[in-house]
Amino acid sequence: MLPRPARPAETDPSPAESVTSFVPPLAPSPPPAVPPTIHKLTSAPATNSGPAALPPSAPAPAQPEADAFEGILRQHALPPEDSRVHHLRGPSRVRFQLERPAVSDTTRRIVVTAMIAAAVPSAYLLTRSDSGWPVHVHGDGDVLDPGGSHLGVFAWVWVLWLPVFAGGIGYAIHQWLPSQRSNPRHGWTGPVAASGVVLGALWLWAAQSGSAAAAFWLAAALVGIGLTAIHLGTTSPAGSRSEQAVTDIPSGILLGVGSLALLVCLGSWLVETDADVGGWGAEAWTLIALVSLVVGVTTVCMTGRGQLPVALSVVFGLAGLGFARLLANQPAVWMAAAAFIAGFLVIVSAGSRRHQVDHARRRAQRAWLKAEASAHADAEEPEAVHI
Repeated sequence: MLPRPARPAETDPSPAESVTSFVPPLAPSPPPAVPPTIHKLTSAPATNSGPAALPPSAPAPAQPEADAFEGILRQHALPPEDSRVHHLRGPSRVRFQLERPAVSDTTRRIVVTAMIAAAVPSAYLLTRSDSGWPVHVHGDGDVLDPGGSHLGVFAWVWVLWLPVFAGGIGYAIHQWLPSQRSNPRHGWTGPVAASGVVLGALWLWAAQSGSAAAAFWLAAALVGIGLTAIHLGTTSPAGSRSEQAVTDIPSGILLGVGSLALLVCLGSWLVETDADVGGWGAEAWTLIALVSLVVGVTTVCMTGRGQLPVALSVVFGLAGLGFARLLANQPAVWMAAAAFIAGFLVIVSAGSRRHQVDHARRRAQRAWLKAEASAHADAEEPEAVHI
């Protein structure tokens, strides 16, 4: 630190000298002709001896009020009439915990819980086997017969329904937590979760009863519910990982298993009605169905961070379709190869999208840190005088 010049004891420092007498440590004294740069002005009352005194000729400018974004970064509380606490990651749990839920929110939670509580046991009773485990009917001539059409899959593919129903149960519990008391996101996640579980139970009933047409249209409704959930989840992301685990992941798996169910039920329905549209043959229409599935799923996977739950569930189902064609009584090698290639394209598109989004996020974080460091460096310029 540079020494302060000596001053006779009987003389009092002037206000101007008290302002310009302090120089930051390790900084050279400013030249006499260049006025010092003042970064911050205090609002302390002016005295003859205090270091915060201002010269009479230089009135203190009004301190600008911090904007909303600066208040969020500093975690300042908002005005008392708002009574909200904000975080950068998403909606605050404290905010939802402090607010009192509306009557409509409570009614919605009750209805959603009742629908899920009725649909999940019904789905288990529909698929319960003699051993107590849920097993789909997949014998000869059934809707889910692996060898019934070129689009049939092995029965173990339908284990994908377990995370869907488990996610419904988890969501029914999650929405009653105090931290989610008035979360506005539950305005659409609740109906979507309940509709997905109920339609899943109805699809299982249609498939078990042997109605391919009803199973097809119910699968189409499941795909619509899944697309709606993906769209709303992309525009309104979850505020925590627990919320994402009970909303986004089950809805993504619901879209994947719904797409597989639509594919399988379409093949079973066409075989049941002995339809050959255009006379192109079963192989041609199987390839058209696989191409349509790949185009639709890759389009969905190019949103958000790749929609990995959708991609992984579809790849799992396409693997079951490919092995079913290879191990059938009359193997269809080309159909199996097409299924494996389709699964490869889906997982590559989802992975590339996720890598692209993560890379862009890392670049944005580096740019923000660089700008933050530059701002701190500019604030500590040598000729500045801090008051």
